[in-house]
Amino acid sequence: MKMKKYPVRRSIIEELFEKPLSILSEFERRLSEVEEGKVKVWSPYIDMVEYDDRYEVVVELPGIEKENIKVNIKNNLLIVSGEKKEHYEKKDNMTFHYQSISYGKFQAEVGIPSDVEIEKISASYKNGVLKLTLPKSIREEKKEIKIEFE
Repeated sequence: MKMKKYPVRRSIIEELFEKPLSILSEFERRLSEVEEGKVKVWSPYIDMVEYDDRYEVVVELPGIEKENIKVNIKNNLLIVSGEKKEHYEKKDNMTFHYQSISYGKFQAEVGIPSDVEIEKISASYKNGVLKLTLPKSIREEKKEIKIEFE
């Protein structure tokens, strides 16, 4: 009896993790290129909540002075941008053992719903949290019109 030879298959685990790991290594490579060029941009965490009369956009910006935050509206996008300065001055004799805090320029965008009164948007900033209030426009409720037929 002859035995068939089948190609050797790599483990399923290797196949599952090969693609994501190659994507991650490519991301890390590109990020290091951006860091070398001093153009690093990061995105803060952002939430958008709807109420009956308004929307609220909350942006976490810990460690950022309010003078370093800009809020703009362009093409129906609410754009929050600015820069987070480093907490220390880099020196030749310093070594990072671990660094996960984001510094540099940041930007976050969220689409503005069509029922927002843009000219009435307001903002407050307290304890590293930016809160934007987007009031909804007051629309007339639908009315039923009775049509009489002749």
